[in-house]
Amino acid sequence: IDGDPNDIRAANRAFPFNPESDHRDRREMKRLLKGGKHKDDPPPSETHHLAKACEDTGKVGDALLKHVRDKLLSKGGRLNKLFAMWDQDRDGLVDSSEIRKGLTGLNLGLPQSVLARITHTIAHSAGNVKGHLDFKAFCDVFSPPERPPNPP
Repeated sequence: IDGDPNDIRAANRAFPFNPESDHRDRREMKRLLKGGKHKDDPPPSETHHLAKACEDTGKVGDALLKHVRDKLLSKGGRLNKLFAMWDQDRDGLVDSSEIRKGLTGLNLGLPQSVLARITHTIAHSAGNVKGHLDFKAFCDVFSPPERPPNPP
């Protein structure tokens, strides 16, 4: 098996098979070390697809922001309570570090690089140059979009 010997030793400890005794197990170990897929692996989640798109394009798309907003609203409900939770220094503003901590607390399962991009996008939304959100800007970012009225 090619690769870092520490990775190979860690993989040997993590899996209950002996790769030296079974050729099939050796192939499985190689596949896992290379991050390969197996026919029994679960399909990637929506979060995974959105994170991959963000990493590929370098941009936070509307779908990813909607996913974060939906997750946030499903966890806490009211935006005024969420704002108070995220505003840890109680200065009436949520800064980049508070946004990042709040997003991390949602357990979105996103890589750190994607969380950093989302944090930057949120902190600098609506022309906010300083990267601080007051309650109104926080609501603008996290309020669900209004639905158009039903036609008569």
